[in-house]
Amino acid sequence: MVLILHGPFVQAQDTREAALEYIQREYQVAGGRPDVETLVRLDQQLRALLPHWNWEGKPLSIKANPRNYEDIGVEPAVFEPDVVGYSGKLLREAHAIEPRSHRQFTLYGTVFGIQGETGNQPPNPEAAEAYLKEFPNGPFGLQSHLALGNFQSDLFQVIQGAESGDRENYKYECYRAFVTNAPLSAQRRQAQASAIEHYGALTRLRPDVHEFADWLAQARRGRFEGWHYCAD
Repeated sequence: MVLILHGPFVQAQDTREAALEYIQREYQVAGGRPDVETLVRLDQQLRALLPHWNWEGKPLSIKANPRNYEDIGVEPAVFEPDVVGYSGKLLREAHAIEPRSHRQFTLYGTVFGIQGETGNQPPNPEAAEAYLKEFPNGPFGLQSHLALGNFQSDLFQVIQGAESGDRENYKYECYRAFVTNAPLSAQRRQAQASAIEHYGALTRLRPDVHEFADWLAQARRGRFEGWHYCAD
């Protein structure tokens, strides 16, 4: 599939907010139910327009009420209400319409829950693994490795805390479903190995992103300096 930014969209890029308004108009003209190809194209445009990570570009702070764009999955950031982010809503809609169409794109829409990619909840690790198994070199391969690396980083810390008897906290409750009855030490080692695997993949895909190398070093040491999901 070749995604083309059609003339009107390109012309609207005098400002990113104008481009955002154009994307919303195109979505609304279709009655909020564009076909799969259109949804995938709009999803790609939104991702280019609204970087989620600092290595992707500068975040967008818009003048209008950020809630005006919720129908296309654009919402204020969880802890930065003046900045907007894109939740991946249109990709989830595309996958729900026809999961076999443009699947190398839409399958990634299953990785995060209803809160989406900009929410506070962890991803579904099984869905991320399934994406990488089916499309190891797919357009969302990097994002799937990133979701898994960050998930396993957090899970490692949760299990480490549980080994010390700390189970009465928000983080543990958030990850409780992913902690099994197996010995905690074995689960901790598995989480660490998985984090190393996925952060290692990221450093190969994007050796220019210093955060990936830093997270890989932390995973190898077994000492993480921060959290990625389920923030307080």
